[in-house]
Amino acid sequence: MSWSRSSTGRTPPVSARPPQVVVRTTNPVRRTASASHSGGIQRPSPAAPSVSFDDRFATRPATVDAFRASAGPPALPHCVAPTIDLSQSYATVADMDSLVARASASVADVCEVQVGQVKRALGSACESELQHLKVLLGDACAQETTNLRNSLTKACDVELQRVSSALASACAQEVHNVRERCQLEVERVKQALRKACEAEVQAVKELCQSEVDQVKASLRQACEKEVRLVRETCK
Repeated sequence: MSWSRSSTGRTPPVSARPPQVVVRTTNPVRRTASASHSGGIQRPSPAAPSVSFDDRFATRPATVDAFRASAGPPALPHCVAPTIDLSQSYATVADMDSLVARASASVADVCEVQVGQVKRALGSACESELQHLKVLLGDACAQETTNLRNSLTKACDVELQRVSSALASACAQEVHNVRERCQLEVERVKQALRKACEAEVQAVKELCQSEVDQVKASLRQACEKEVRLVRETCK
């Protein structure tokens, strides 16, 4: 529901109480001779009746008590209460019905005006309170977002430090284990190479010794043959 404001954008001053429709009478209607002869009966007028709005409405505030005091209650324009004078005598029921109809129309007009005033006042107050609530919610959300960001940052820093420490410790332990395994593998390879080299050297030595023995034997035989030839030549 949208409530319209006045063309000037301002709300007229507050009326202390809602307008009342007052019906007054000074001369009661009496039975007359002409009325008796004609058979018509004139109804007596009520003794100064008063038609008004519910008194409780006048004591209620124009806005909800929860609205901020700084905003202030919205102003309601002043309405003049229509007054109907019953000082004249009304001879027929139709005249009384007409009077009641006019009074009802006046009350309806006043009610319509007052309802419009209340709608405009409540619309202004609700809009002001809505803006205020938007500001409050915006500030609260911004503060909560900052708090959450700070909390998440601290938690992430703590978790990052914990993970970094755990990874550093695990990496150091793994490096130590790898170093030990590498050292053992190096020692095993050294031993294997040493044994292989020693075996190869021994084989080479044996081969060389055999070759040397063959060379010695060949040289000895050649020398002996040469010596025999020389001896035979010298004879």
